[in-house]
Amino acid sequence: MLKVKYSRSSGVPAVEEVKEYFDMPEEYFIKLFLPTKYDYEIVDFSSNADICFVSVQHEDNSVLKSNEINIFMSVENMAPNERAHYKFKNKFGHYDNNRIDTFIHNDVSQNSIVSDSKSAVIPTVYFRINYYLNNPIDLPRVPFSSKKLCLFISRNRLNENKANLWDSLRLQYGNEVHHISQYYKIELVSCYSSIELLNIFSRYKFIVVMENSHQDGYITEKIFNVFQSGSIPIYDGAPDIEHFINPGSFLSFDDDELLDKIHHLEASEKEYDKMVSQPKINNCVIGNITSTTQNYLDDLLLEKPPSLSRSAKKRNKRKRRNMRDNNETKNLI
Repeated sequence: MLKVKYSRSSGVPAVEEVKEYFDMPEEYFIKLFLPTKYDYEIVDFSSNADICFVSVQHEDNSVLKSNEINIFMSVENMAPNERAHYKFKNKFGHYDNNRIDTFIHNDVSQNSIVSDSKSAVIPTVYFRINYYLNNPIDLPRVPFSSKKLCLFISRNRLNENKANLWDSLRLQYGNEVHHISQYYKIELVSCYSSIELLNIFSRYKFIVVMENSHQDGYITEKIFNVFQSGSIPIYDGAPDIEHFINPGSFLSFDDDELLDKIHHLEASEKEYDKMVSQPKINNCVIGNITSTTQNYLDDLLLEKPPSLSRSAKKRNKRKRRNMRDNNETKNLI
């Protein structure tokens, strides 16, 4: 059993109890970021552990212990220069922290090795894809004839394309275009694959997924939520989205024929179901993603043996000493 701790104050989104939309349940966090081959126990951040997670607001390396596997994780896009509120970036850049054993970044799209520290760099999207592939969700099917048209799920205005598409769809479809804000109770459940959220998505033919920025590798949980719900994403975000996601499984904001395709699909159950049933993840990336996400701890655990193993070694040493003492006593008798 590997002991895991995380620094909530540094920006790790994991929580024991979900109270806000952007909270990530601890169980989800473990399944998302850690290999399934090991068992885990979450402990308080002040406790000794085998694995320690910090995030984008981390700046104090004194809390990182040399005998623990220290992992930086991010669900943010730290790449834009104007985003100066991330303390980790301001102090260490992306990779200049030799106390970190593995970097999980949300704004990169290829795994690599930091040349100086030899630390691994793994894209967050690798973990999202691995989670999606290995955690299917079985929702009640909503009949095509009962589905509403379209739902916008972005809550901010960081991407101006949102307003442009909203205006275009409202002009053509009027009140058939809805916004997630009308489901006010959703603010109290997690945006990470919560059943309540997916059930709402499943009631719509299309879910508009617009990332807050356009950055290679910056593919958030949104599109995977839509796939799990059985709806079709209308996507705008990572320029390299088609490297990971089958272009036949979603509609692209950049498509000049987007409105025509929406009209065609929303009028034809056969064509709609055909698109929904398309494979979502490109086969060419699955092997590397699976190997990377499931094996990245192995060498680190050899370099920094789990605390449980260290305790076991001490117990075994005591047992051997006791056995020796007992044998010596028998010989004396």
